[in-house]
Amino acid sequence: MSRLITIFTVVLFLASSSLAIAQPAVYWETQGDPTGRPVLFIPGLMSDGAVWNDVIDTLPDEISLHIATIPGFAGKPPASLDGAVIQRSTQAITAYLEDNALENVILVGHSIGGQMILKVALAAPSRIDGLVVVDSLPFLSALYTPNISINQAKAQSQMIKVQLIGMSDDMFRAQQQATVPIMSKTAAFHPKLMAWSMASDRATVAAATAEALGSDWRADLAGITTPTQVLAAYDKAMPLDRDALRSLYEDQYKALEDVHIRMVDNSFHFIPIDQPQAITDALVTVLESHQ
Repeated sequence: MSRLITIFTVVLFLASSSLAIAQPAVYWETQGDPTGRPVLFIPGLMSDGAVWNDVIDTLPDEISLHIATIPGFAGKPPASLDGAVIQRSTQAITAYLEDNALENVILVGHSIGGQMILKVALAAPSRIDGLVVVDSLPFLSALYTPNISINQAKAQSQMIKVQLIGMSDDMFRAQQQATVPIMSKTAAFHPKLMAWSMASDRATVAAATAEALGSDWRADLAGITTPTQVLAAYDKAMPLDRDALRSLYEDQYKALEDVHIRMVDNSFHFIPIDQPQAITDALVTVLESHQ
């Protein structure tokens, strides 16, 4: 089981400790022109919204930027864990769109943030013009075990959840120190990733990890009509070759009506850090298609 934990942290960046208390379902920061086209950025597991900074720096000034951080990640106080983290966050993002009367929205999501924006597109299709999904899969467990069943994935994810919660801080820190270099190729960013990890709430991360690994949303994609750009990180150091990885992404997203898969070379999981221009290019494609 310790081997499974190490494998899964390659894509799901794990975190640290403290008890959950009642807090906002999502923390938001706004930048740019409040009258411009709204673009929402949703980071992944354990990440702060600042993970998007290099992407945001390249965008036109007239865009209205809404940058999320999920409670319990990167030092943000955790929310109650009486519900699933991804599901709760999806509901909060959808409510944010409605409460702020946001229309013609572009959603950008990394890792489990990518899973969230797919679910938001199902919940509020009339408000969404486009999606940019960054290194995320609707059935994540199949990345590691291609023929795994959903029941097997659920059982395995619960074992991982228990082990994560039971780790001492020293054990968790050692694991993260080994994991960070295979999450991002950008060595200068490693200390920040490590700091976000150790500042995060272990219970929240364990719950979100179990939800991401124990869910299969592939069939749900048939209900999404929103044009979608999917970015998949690739580097020659990865165990899958480029063609095999592309085929895996194409298979997982085949139910999506309007999807374009983009392979991002020379990047590990953190494309927003290793290759931010690739995200900007995909986002500009979506923006220009809705001018």
